Amino acid sequence: MKLGSTLLSLVAARGSLFGGAPTDERIWVADTTLKEEFILTEDNLETTYNLPQNPVTGKYDKDQYVRLSAKAPEGYAVRAKFTNFAVEAGNWRGECKNDAVLFFDGPDGNNFIKDYCGKNAARTKPDVASTQEELTVVFKSNENTIVDKGFTVTFVAEPLPAELYARNRIVKAFEQTQSIVFTKHGHKRNERLIYKKAAHMQRIFERFAFVFDKTSDSCVDFAGTGDENDFVAPVITDADPCGSVTSFMSSLSSFWNAFACLDGYDPKTDERKYFFRRYQDKVAIQIERLRTKKFNQMCDK
Repeated sequence: MKLGSTLLSLVAARGSLFGGAPTDERIWVADTTLKEEFILTEDNLETTYNLPQNPVTGKYDKDQYVRLSAKAPEGYAVRAKFTNFAVEAGNWRGECKNDAVLFFDGPDGNNFIKDYCGKNAARTKPDVASTQEELTVVFKSNENTIVDKGFTVTFVAEPLPAELYARNRIVKAFEQTQSIVFTKHGHKRNERLIYKKAAHMQRIFERFAFVFDKTSDSCVDFAGTGDENDFVAPVITDADPCGSVTSFMSSLSSFWNAFACLDGYDPKTDERKYFFRRYQDKVAIQIERLRTKKFNQMCDK
């Protein structure tokens, strides 16, 4: 998953695990039968959770919706490791249409990773890792009476690769920068102007997304030195809108230098030639364009 997503707030859970929630589609619902949040720190990078079992049956109950959120320190990802995994099997196609464990990259239901169901002799499943500081795990059981023992999951915080950490900082900064640009022009109440700015900001971000897609763990020939220390994180503040835009654009340029991979790049034949050849010029142009007549009203000049 290469692109970031808008963060949605999670609403409070209602009821208890064995309270019998009403039947619903169980894909991403507001009401949970149980909600748990785990905060991992650099002093405590690991925690384990056991899905509660009904004390009478020794299995989870039907009609449950459990949401687990594991948060790592800044610069870390979250890995989920499973043991004792025993959940109702999928349908005849192997799809998890009944009871299932679903994984989302981040704090909301936008960035779906995969789902698990069924069991094997080892009672385990492959690890699942986030690409940012938070991993959300949802367990859902449907209304039928086919249930099993559930699972044990251990959440482990592990350092993000340098390019992913840099990517995440740019994604967050983009959302802040976009908000600043819109807010500073909000007094005009001109929808056409706002739409233009929205499209312009989106083009800027799409250029960055293209570069991120061309990063590589095994790259030899980087656009710049290939040194992760060349990346300069953006500094975004409402008090300095134009400085924030300049910082954001400069950070995109530094990401290019540090992480964009040019292995096998031939400007005459490579499909990336137009983008790569002009990337640095484009960044400079965008900085100036944000200071032109259409954007300079937000600058304190």
